[in-house]
Amino acid sequence: ELLQCLVSMEEALWRVVRACLPIMYERADDGVPNCNENMFYQILRPLIKSGPLVFEGDDGPTEVALSGPSGAMSTLLPCIDAALGIQTTSPKLREALLSFELSM
Repeated sequence: ELLQCLVSMEEALWRVVRACLPIMYERADDGVPNCNENMFYQILRPLIKSGPLVFEGDDGPTEVALSGPSGAMSTLLPCIDAALGIQTTSPKLREALLSFELSM
């Protein structure tokens, strides 16, 4: 079961990093985003949107809702960094991660 969860997480991260992020930030030569609002909100955003997660513990499953348009990413990516032992060297990024942590 843990292996299947890790495979699912890997697939989700692949979609975000390889597919969504480059499309979301791609710009034309004049600086206009290549990703229009409809494509972002209707196609890409559902892949990274907030949503409930079910955590299993001693008292049984507990559903936790992640808030904000990127709530899933704001919690998922710092957790992966922590699990991999990645430390933040940028003070600005460290402040942003702290604000994510405080919002949870």
